[in-house]
Amino acid sequence: HALVSYRYVVSLALLLVVASPVAAQSSPYDQQVRRLVSQIRRDARTPRAVLSLLELTGYERFASPGTVQRELVRLSQDRRLSPPVRSLASVHAAFGRFGEGEYQEVSERIAELGYLTRVRIIGGFDDEGKQGFGRVYPPEELRNEPVALDAQYPGKLRPVEWREYPADLGRYGLIDFDATTRPYQNACAYVETFVTLDSARPMALYAGVGGAYKVWVNGEEVMADPIYRGITLDRQSAVFAGREGANRILAKVCVQSGRWGMYLRLAEADGSPPQNFSVDAAAAPQAAPAPATPITLPAAPGAPLSWFEARVESDADNAAAAYDLARYLAWTESEEPTDRRSRQLAERAAELRPTAEHLLYAAELAETR
Repeated sequence: HALVSYRYVVSLALLLVVASPVAAQSSPYDQQVRRLVSQIRRDARTPRAVLSLLELTGYERFASPGTVQRELVRLSQDRRLSPPVRSLASVHAAFGRFGEGEYQEVSERIAELGYLTRVRIIGGFDDEGKQGFGRVYPPEELRNEPVALDAQYPGKLRPVEWREYPADLGRYGLIDFDATTRPYQNACAYVETFVTLDSARPMALYAGVGGAYKVWVNGEEVMADPIYRGITLDRQSAVFAGREGANRILAKVCVQSGRWGMYLRLAEADGSPPQNFSVDAAAAPQAAPAPATPITLPAAPGAPLSWFEARVESDADNAAAAYDLARYLAWTESEEPTDRRSRQLAERAAELRPTAEHLLYAAELAETR
């Protein structure tokens, strides 16, 4: 396991030097779990905790049975963690319950956390040469018009129309275009739904997308990323002015040859799970009117990619910042397959501060990339 192997080399060396008789009685993997939980609580209010959380989930198959799952549940309830980190711990804890056969319970929990899967989809449209990302296809051209479910539009291979996304595919909170849309290479697709709120207020969206994407809320673009990344949870965030009543959410995702899908999570403005809301693609023909008084929007809640990028940009000689961004990019497939930035950052961290940890990780990426 890539997230465990190189870490285990370092930790085992340390254990041989400093292990006490008491520590020697427990599994080294369980000790690593405890170390990671401590790091998550240390970094509780920043996205840096996400790295330790991702690493923690990698120990599920190595630590004593149930150890990682118990810690994820505790972290999901720990008010010391920021709302986005707590939500991420919650969804990973929910994923762990799938292995216990609790499919309905887990699906309901993932929906409560705000992951949008009660949606309709349409595609595929042409994205040869990555030209489709900037091209305006009918779903986005007509995003301010009443929904026309019976309309057909020219697709890449054949006429396409809106279709309901299968409920059984949404159990994990993922909108999976690979499973529903053809062709699944060099193509774009759209996903649309309505979120009904009980009051007008600032809201947030989190996205983790396999491909390049754009998101519009009530006709206004709120998120966009032209880089064809891999799928992960809650990579990027944005805020929008939520309206009382129906809010129309439209997303466009374009892919070349990688995995094609999207996690899209609705949240309160601080990144916590949404309150007093419902999701239904057929809830309304168009969005509710905007409030008479415009809503003042706060800054978007912290999201990992922008936070790690900002640390590197603010201090190019910070070895820890380079190392953290390298790990996040590589572990979450947050760079294009042909990109080598994670390797370059890992090498930079090793040059700036040649610790065993930095050197081992730079070597690992050099061998695998």
